[in-house]
Amino acid sequence: MINTDQDPYYGKFALPGVGKGISQDRTRTLTAQIGIVQKAKRGEIFALFDGIGSKGQGGSDAAEKMCDVTVDFFRKTDTVPATADGLEQLLIQGNMEIYSWGLDPATKNPKGGCVGTVLWIINENVHVFHVGDTAAFCVAGEKTTRLTSRHCNQEGLLTSFFGQGHSLQLDVRNFQLNQCDYLVILSDGIADFCSEDDIFKTAHYHDLHQAPREFVRLAQSRESHDDLTAIVIDIGEMI
Repeated sequence: MINTDQDPYYGKFALPGVGKGISQDRTRTLTAQIGIVQKAKRGEIFALFDGIGSKGQGGSDAAEKMCDVTVDFFRKTDTVPATADGLEQLLIQGNMEIYSWGLDPATKNPKGGCVGTVLWIINENVHVFHVGDTAAFCVAGEKTTRLTSRHCNQEGLLTSFFGQGHSLQLDVRNFQLNQCDYLVILSDGIADFCSEDDIFKTAHYHDLHQAPREFVRLAQSRESHDDLTAIVIDIGEMI
């Protein structure tokens, strides 16, 4: 299964991992061209969530749930403030709903869970909300800056994820949009196999809609077997 998307100022491409029929990655690209977003007048959201766990559909269900939460930011304008705190609380509520699904009786693991990165762009500011091992990068001039941490222990196991419940703490940061030429969001299946130089070259030297495909190609060439998803946003075209 191939997932691709095109827009004047962003490109998106995704492939399921080796041997997988369906990817556990889910995305939402909520731009001003979408009616509900345009009507709400509270910026735009680019989000990537990656389901965790290998048993059943709990991971993909959790990723889909968190995607729906980002839509609620534009849908529930009467109850959710158009602020970073408002979006953060909405994401935490989504986490708690997934947590309420409970544990798998056989494995004692959560029935659902996902990691994710959300970029909220409003009034020339970028707000980053992040949990887990997906990744976001800012490409500015010849410099690439990673905007997210990798929430894993020394054994590579996740230490933070949506569905964790009360102990979840989101990483939140913000910066000026004009500090970037490109914003890039990658699933761990790509981010763990690409250097900052790879990200700079791919964003700068490929067509906007070819760049996400190039990220997937690079990861595949380096024997990544995971689900692969890339979103590239051209800030110059956006503003």
